[in-house]
Amino acid sequence: MARRTTRIRNERRAKIVVASLYASGGIAVLILLAVRESFPPIGLWLAFAAAFAFFDWRSVEVNDRLLMSPTVMVSLTAAVAFGPGSAALGVATMAALGAISARDVRERRIFQPVANFGQLVVTAAAMSLVLELFLI
Repeated sequence: MARRTTRIRNERRAKIVVASLYASGGIAVLILLAVRESFPPIGLWLAFAAAFAFFDWRSVEVNDRLLMSPTVMVSLTAAVAFGPGSAALGVATMAALGAISARDVRERRIFQPVANFGQLVVTAAAMSLVLELFLI
């Protein structure tokens, strides 16, 4: 019994460390982008953010725990619409909305949304910065 409890505590501690690292990375990227770029027009951002959130919450399970949604296309289109100098910040903040899924809310999960936040923000920022190079 004691071994199992210790193993569970160690697994929980490892999850906390990983989620904290991902979240810290996501926050650092957002701060860096906020200093470097300007935010896109709020009306345009809200339109794309609403579409992003809508499609993200209605993703389809393709096979065992693999969910697919058209949010990548919304992000790419938004990056082009936002243009150079605001695409990365706009898309990264939109991606932060996708960190929490309906399943996370139903199951009251904490670690996965926190880790997802960091991963989504960093990858969205990287994608947008690469796309900005082609928009210049």
